This record gives sequence, structure tokens and C-alpha cells, in this order.
Amino acid sequence: MSGKVFISCGQASEEERGVAQAIAAHLSQQGFAPYVAIQAQSIEDVNSGIVNQLKSSDYYLFIDFCREVVGKDQDNGSVFRGSLFTHQELAIAYALDFQNTIFLRQKGTELSGLAKYMLSNATEFSRPAEVVQFVRKLVRERKWYPSYSRHFVVAAFFRCKSPEQNPYPPCEQYTWLARVTNARSDFPARHTVAQLVEVLDDRGKEIELESHMRAALYWPLITYLGRIREPREMELLPGESSEFEAFAVRFGTIRSASGKDEKCDESSVLIGRFTVIKGVGVYRARYQVLADGFPPMEFVAEITVTGKATTTKGRLCN
Repeated sequence: MSGKVFISCGQASEEERGVAQAIAAHLSQQGFAPYVAIQAQSIEDVNSGIVNQLKSSDYYLFIDFCREVVGKDQDNGSVFRGSLFTHQELAIAYALDFQNTIFLRQKGTELSGLAKYMLSNATEFSRPAEVVQFVRKLVRERKWYPSYSRHFVVAAFFRCKSPEQNPYPPCEQYTWLARVTNARSDFPARHTVAQLVEVLDDRGKEIELESHMRAALYWPLITYLGRIREPREMELLPGESSEFEAFAVRFGTIRSASGKDEKCDESSVLIGRFTVIKGVGVYRARYQVLADGFPPMEFVAEITVTGKATTTKGRLCN
């Protein structure tokens, strides 16, 4: 999923609406998912629309245009009211604790209330026509990336030898774990599940997946009422991380159903304990992480199968 940018921008005139659409078009070209807020007509609109859109956004972009004159400054220059609608959104965004923000305000706009604190260092512009260029510059300077999420973050992908107490499988294997972090500071990720979405081979052809191969993947072992359990869902508190089993390769010998010891096929890759990949090559597996109240997060892992468990590799793709 692309990083979602909430664009809080006055739209009182055709020129202002054009600015909002131009910014959205530029961000889309850069790989972001822009959302341009429209004016809410009621409390229900705010609750069901604006608040939910802000909660699911990763970046916050605020643009304050001048309205009518409300007074004079110390140099006898005109002071203008800002957009009431965007300031309402600003208050909600403040409560949601956005870490990646860009603030722009038209010169002469009044600073009062929350804006006096949040917009004191905002980038100033003279005319609406200047805004798009400022946004392009600031997005680049602030290092905004479409792959960023303030919700779930997958920032580590590493190999480990399966623990001895793992009740399945009855042979040795290397397991590649994906570390998922709840990047929110205010909201737990309840019922977090990870699942495989698709696998492409080195020719870009999709490998056919049976329905059970899309089942929720496994998180770390837990002990519950004296028994070892392998959960398929996890609760991540704000700022907390955990790992799920992305894929695995068996090695050594395994006892077959007939009771014979057989050599493991080290060119086969297990995902969710099922053999999904067969054969040497470079594959791309797409995963999805879901939780109550969180937007879906997807990431891609490149799996290089060499035919040996010790040299098979996995890495996150940007």
C-alpha cells in the first residue's frame, strides 16, 4: 500500500480547488495515495469521513489560504482569517499525533489558538500559484517516501534456525521472519494477522495458490495453560513489534509417512507450513498485514532459492 497523504486545503475558489487537485496529481505521480478533504456538512460527516480519513493517513499536508480581513498587524498591514474548515482538521490531526507534516500558510493569515503553536514555523507563500512548487520542494526535503506507514512498519527480515521446542516440523529448518511494528503511539493493533497474497516466479508468472496457502501465518510460540501454542494472530501495543514466519526451508532428513528417513528437498520453500515454491530461482512473495482499525499494509519479499538451505536468501523489496 502507498503512503496516504491527507491534504487539508481551503477550496473556497476555483483557484484553490485547482491547487488541491494539482498537489494530489503530483503526489500520485510520486507513488503516494493522496486524499483531498472536502468540507463536512455535519458532525456525522466529520466522524464518518474526516476523522476516519485522518486516522488512516500516514502524512498530513496543511495549506491555509487567506479569507476576510480581521485586523491589522503591528506594521499596520492587514491580517486575514484562515480557513475555518482546515483549522478544524488541524485540531483533529494534532490529536492524532502525526509525525510527518508539512504546513504552509499564506502571508498575512492570522495565527491564533492552536495555529499559533503549530503554524509559527510554517512555510509562507504569497499567491496560491506558488503552493505546488513549495509542496514539491518540501516533500523532497522532508524525505517523504510512498513506502512509509505510520501504522504498520516492516523494517526487518531475517533468518533463524527453528527452535528445538517447535512441535512442527519434526526436522530442522531455517525460517525467515518478518518483524512487524505498530508505529502508532495511541492505538493497539488487535487481531493482527499476516497472510500470503501472491508469489511470482523469476519470469513474473504468478504461482497458483490453493486456498489454504492464503491462511493466516504463524507468530511466535506462546505458552497458554501449560501448553505450547502457535498463534495465527497477535495483539501489538503502541510501539510494539513481533515477528511472523514469512517462509522456511527444511534441511537434513525427515521421516516420511511410511516411517522411512528421507532427505529434505532444499529447493522447496514452505509458506504457512505448505510447500508453495518448488525449484531453484528468484521469486517475489507479496504479504499483507491486517488488524482491527488499521489500513491493510502490504510488502514484497524477494526469495532467492539456491537448492541449499544455508545459501537461500530472503530480503525486503522497496
